[in-house]
Amino acid sequence: MIFKYCTSCHGIDDYAYYAQDRAAWDALLDAKHRRMDVPLPASERAILLDWLAERFSPTTKPFPRTYVAQEVTTFFSDAEAEALLTRACTSCHEPDRFNNARFSPDRWRVVIVDMRERGAKLEDEEVERLVEWLGRTKGSNQ
Repeated sequence: MIFKYCTSCHGIDDYAYYAQDRAAWDALLDAKHRRMDVPLPASERAILLDWLAERFSPTTKPFPRTYVAQEVTTFFSDAEAEALLTRACTSCHEPDRFNNARFSPDRWRVVIVDMRERGAKLEDEEVERLVEWLGRTKGSNQ
C-alpha cells in the first residue's frame, strides 16, 4: 500500500520518522492528506494504520532525522560485506532474510539504519558502504 498510495508523493522512508500509536497515525494521515484527490480506501487505510502502529509505535525508535548519507569513496568486496552482514545481522536474522531480499539502495538504507537503531553493531562509515554493496548485489533490479 505504501508503494501504491504513498511513494508517488513521499519518499519511501517518510513514515519511519515517527513513533506513535494508531490514533496518532490516523490523525497524521488526515492532517497531511486533507486535499487528496483520491482518498485511500477505508479497508486499505485500516491495514496501513495497523501496520504503522505495529512497526512504528511509541515503543520503537523512529528513523533518526539527523542521519545524512555519507559519500562512498571506498567499496566493500563481496567477502568484506558478507563478513559484516554475518557480524551485524545473523545474531537476530537467518542469512536468507537479507540474501533473498531485493531492495533499492534507498530502501536498504532505511532497513540498515533501522536495524542499527535496534542494536545492530554497525559503525557510521560501514552503513553507506553496506548500502552501496547491497544495492549493487541484492538490488531491486537483480
